[in-house]
Amino acid sequence: NSVTDNGAGGLSSSIGEMASETNGAKVFLDQVPLKYSGLLPWQIFISESQERMTLSVPKENWSLLKAFADSRNVQASVVGEFTDSGILQILYGQEEVGSLSLSFLHDGLPKMNLKAKWTGPRARTSWKKAPARRLPLPSASAILEKLVTDPSLASKEKWIRQYDHEVQGATVVKPFESGKSSAPNDGAVIWMGAHGNEGFSGAVISSGICPDYALIDPAIMAKLAVDEAVRNALVTGANPDKIALIDNFCWPDPLPGPKNLDAEQKLSELVRTCRALAEIVLEYEMPLISGKDSMKNDFIGTTSDGREVKISVLPTLLVTALAYHPDVRQALKPHAKPGSVLYVLGRPATTEYFGATLPKYFEIECSSEFRFDLKQTRAFYQRFYEATRAQLISSAHDLSEGGLLFALFESLLLHEGGVSLAMEDNELAYLFGEDPGRILVSIEANQVEAFEAHFDPSERKCLGTVDETRAIRLLRKDGVEELALEPIAHLWRNQV
Repeated sequence: NSVTDNGAGGLSSSIGEMASETNGAKVFLDQVPLKYSGLLPWQIFISESQERMTLSVPKENWSLLKAFADSRNVQASVVGEFTDSGILQILYGQEEVGSLSLSFLHDGLPKMNLKAKWTGPRARTSWKKAPARRLPLPSASAILEKLVTDPSLASKEKWIRQYDHEVQGATVVKPFESGKSSAPNDGAVIWMGAHGNEGFSGAVISSGICPDYALIDPAIMAKLAVDEAVRNALVTGANPDKIALIDNFCWPDPLPGPKNLDAEQKLSELVRTCRALAEIVLEYEMPLISGKDSMKNDFIGTTSDGREVKISVLPTLLVTALAYHPDVRQALKPHAKPGSVLYVLGRPATTEYFGATLPKYFEIECSSEFRFDLKQTRAFYQRFYEATRAQLISSAHDLSEGGLLFALFESLLLHEGGVSLAMEDNELAYLFGEDPGRILVSIEANQVEAFEAHFDPSERKCLGTVDETRAIRLLRKDGVEELALEPIAHLWRNQV
């Protein structure tokens, strides 16, 4: 009938919440499987042991569920029953160890009346030292060299390769790809045939996170995080009609107090994030099936020289996507091969720079114009999926932090390719803009005609053909700027 995860408070929370649907529950703590012996009843009830879920199952279906769980080697146990007694009754053997009125449990604590006040964008602060002085905009190559050293964009390969990414030998697309060089993938693809499914269907797992936008507007951050998670799944070939999402809030304390004078701002950021999150998932028709929140991410203490300091995280929303892939044999990766033709898909970038990465380092501000037509973008994603099913696309990579030039850099790494790129008048926005809903793709030459017929001219732009020069050349009216990929890749790989 229903299911919920066991998070904070363990069974006390999950059963206590679900009991409100029937107005009562009886819990048999002596029947709860334990990792460790000797736990007291209260410890069993509130234990937050991971990877557990609580289900409400009709009695006549229990044997079927138990048989299914056994077939998957998953432990399932009856630990109680839902009632209409109005009481949450807790038993350990024959002894009643707890009895709480559900009305008191759910309504006994008066609700807080909190004030939220949005005051607009805020400046980046630093507890340790003054923020670095922002510099005048240099050349495109110098900007890219700075971007690849940004902690959010720099390679995490040294960390990632310390972990095992195989899921019983069924991981089709891993975090990194190795060839002449090594380069990152956008999402993980797991073949479900190894786990009992028929055929070559797969599960795609991807994520999106962009906390820097919280300084501009947390509503923008929420929409971009969802969109990035979705695109990271789509570029593997996932079906947009079969995507579920998980939200994970990591927030500074939004409750007022003597040491939390900006609580109203933090709460307003939470409200704006939730409203934007609801708006985009409803328009994309992708349900939020689970989530987590951590609302006390602040440190208050003293520095080594005795100064009192408060460190708060940026309001952050991490979105994870779980998607269905119809055939993992056709799973796409981001790596363009020499001879293929590069395109950018999606609506064109704004004429002014939109993004949160460059303003951290250079004297430029994010455009106040945030154009994001959710309905139009969702329809475009459907057309993109149809193109992947028709095998019109050879590689695909999402455009997010760092914009087009950074995405090109990552896409050309594996096969040591290069490209000549004609510049546009709005060069900064064109190369580094972080507008949502865009995808970098490569197309085999013999598929170009069919590919261009599939997409409207307004949502595709041809960039050029991938060559073997291992450089990106920016073609301007007054000359050519060449960005050799090898030294940039060296910087990118050696930051962490």
